[in-house]
Amino acid sequence: MNEVDSCFKTYGDKSVHLILSNVRVDLLGSAVWGRGVGIMGHASLFEGIEGDYNIPAALNSKSVREFDDSFTRVAFGFKSVDEYYLKSSSSDSIKHVCTPLLCIQAANDPIAPNRGIPRQDIEDNPNCMLIVTPKGGHLAWVAGDEAPFGASWTDPVVMDFLEHLEKTKSNSF
Repeated sequence: MNEVDSCFKTYGDKSVHLILSNVRVDLLGSAVWGRGVGIMGHASLFEGIEGDYNIPAALNSKSVREFDDSFTRVAFGFKSVDEYYLKSSSSDSIKHVCTPLLCIQAANDPIAPNRGIPRQDIEDNPNCMLIVTPKGGHLAWVAGDEAPFGASWTDPVVMDFLEHLEKTKSNSF
């Protein structure tokens, strides 16, 4: 199975291929790969470690998928990158959520693509609420005068959600 077919099978949308193929690991930032942080600066820590880690392949990855196959899936105990993607996705589990869940997603997230959101399952489940913002990247909703060092705008939104749940719970007794 090639990368496009694997992504289509996992996420149901061939546009995911563009993300997995075009988001190159070397574009994730020279600060991560070239300045002694991240895996590059700590490759020696993996010498002799058990598992199928392939540090040379991880360091030479041309896509997020290649990096995940040589490093991430091993770190989390998956046999294949396809198994890692499938088991890490909420696509098959969101319909079974029975506790209130707030999902916050950026439409421009390069790691978790907007088209991969199981929208119908979220809509059909009364325990789920979805917020999709046009921008935010992957976990990067910084806001306010202190951005990019300030708190994420999602923090008060999540607190409001939790306080509402607590208030609703208190009123139901």
